Amino acid sequence: MNTSPHHPRREYPGYPADESEYASSEFVPGSEQVDSTMMAVLKLVGVFVVIGVAIFLARNYFGAGSAQADIGRCAKLSGSAAEAEIEFRDCRDADASYVVAQRLDGSDADCASTDYTGYFQTGDDAFTLCLRLNIVEGDCVNGTLSGAIAKVACTAAADFRVDRIVRGTADRAACGAAPESEDKSLVYPKPDPMTLCLVRRH
Repeated sequence: MNTSPHHPRREYPGYPADESEYASSEFVPGSEQVDSTMMAVLKLVGVFVVIGVAIFLARNYFGAGSAQADIGRCAKLSGSAAEAEIEFRDCRDADASYVVAQRLDGSDADCASTDYTGYFQTGDDAFTLCLRLNIVEGDCVNGTLSGAIAKVACTAAADFRVDRIVRGTADRAACGAAPESEDKSLVYPKPDPMTLCLVRRH
């Protein structure tokens, strides 16, 4: 153990000679090491807490999304074809424009009809969702019918109005003959056959 050189103590006028008066500011060997060790432990605990929270959020986010993607669930679809986002909602929600009609394994599965809007998820739990419109007769929608579409108020800005919904069949002929520029039909074979007859508003 290293020791400091010993020097005779010198007393100066006006300063106490009793060393006990300096006890409150006395240096304790090893105290700096204890403080640094405690700081290191606290930082390490903080790192584990952050990692734990991240894992918890990831499991809940991705797990919930996979569990909710069942047939009959309603959802809001937004974004673009290259970067779509899906949010599951109550079917009575005004923004819930879609219903999950099919859930298929794999991210490259084909829906029963090209009229479904497809949404897929990659990864270990890869799946494809085939979405049909969640609408009733008299509802109006905006969109191209080939991408994300939303229910809207039936104002002059609405693109289509739902004229009829023919249940029990998935056949375009169920809507009758009409100029392609005016009307649009959508067929949904699954889970229950359905044909939507839409009328273009402008």
